[in-house]
Amino acid sequence: MKRRLMRVIMGIMVLASLAGTSAWAGDRGKLIAVCLPSMDNPLMLGIGERMKRTFPDCNVQVASANSDANVQVAQIQNFTTMKASLLVVMPVEASSIEDSLIKARQAGIKVFVTGTKLDDRAYDAMATVNQFLVGAYCAYMTEVWVDKNYPNATPGSIPAAILTTSLNNDGVAKSNGLRSIAEPYLKNQDGKYVNAKNQVVSAANRLPNPAYCPQLKIVKVVDAEMFQAAQNAMQNILTTNPDVKVVLCCTSDGAGGVSQTYMDSGMSAAELRKIGVFGCGFIGPEADLLMSSAAGKGVFRGAISFGGGDLPGDMARIAKEVFDGSGYKKDQWDPIGLVQIKDGKVVKTAVNNTGVVTAVD
Repeated sequence: MKRRLMRVIMGIMVLASLAGTSAWAGDRGKLIAVCLPSMDNPLMLGIGERMKRTFPDCNVQVASANSDANVQVAQIQNFTTMKASLLVVMPVEASSIEDSLIKARQAGIKVFVTGTKLDDRAYDAMATVNQFLVGAYCAYMTEVWVDKNYPNATPGSIPAAILTTSLNNDGVAKSNGLRSIAEPYLKNQDGKYVNAKNQVVSAANRLPNPAYCPQLKIVKVVDAEMFQAAQNAMQNILTTNPDVKVVLCCTSDGAGGVSQTYMDSGMSAAELRKIGVFGCGFIGPEADLLMSSAAGKGVFRGAISFGGGDLPGDMARIAKEVFDGSGYKKDQWDPIGLVQIKDGKVVKTAVNNTGVVTAVD
């Protein structure tokens, strides 16, 4: 009886150690462990699938931390014990996993980190983006649209909302970038005044913020990241603030949910033309939504791209280079672009991916 109980307990422990991972695929070669913060959106699903296609002869396991930093640490430790050949990690929270990744490298495991800058000892290669700058450029794109579509608007005359995320440090930084639309002067993600070189300066030396949009009055800031959550949040916002005309979203998937809410609201075509919804992220489906909106079948006006427009593909390429041991840079900053419809076409305008937000001609 005791032996049977021990076997049951051991079985439960093994299952727990593999919680959030894909099903065991058998010994098909070296283990590639992909540790993602969650699997609740198209981007994360796309990353997992692209990794599997890139390493067809390896045992690729995709782990979801369900937005829990402690779960991700346990997964990294588990994969280290399993002697993975490569760890591909998108952190839930940066500082919490550094020690585990350093130990993984000490154990001979190669580590590729994406999305967050860590201690140099914690990775072989890093590819990331300035999330605050992504949010700030979304604010800038919104400001340009408002100037064009509301040329005679007075300060504070246009109700607006911001959908943010607080799931991790990167999300908070991006959300702070979105909030910069209400900041008259350039600031960094910590709220300190900066100059054009992103150096902290005194109030006397502060500079105008190109993303500042004085016409807007921010009436609601709500945490809502992906499509369904954003759709529900926007329905609630319009119930109490039916005149909201502009919405900034921390993800483009969420912007799609907001756009759908407006399309379901019964507004006239003329009213919908004066609605602007903007999001962060461009991995493919957003192009169709932008085109539909330009044709009057949505209100999604623009997105910020990062990762070259094919983030899953870029991640898989770098992961393969790290796995093979050649052709990669230790530190790589992802490009950022403004994506909009111009003359009936999807157009991406590259902007600086480090420093501070700047105006684009």
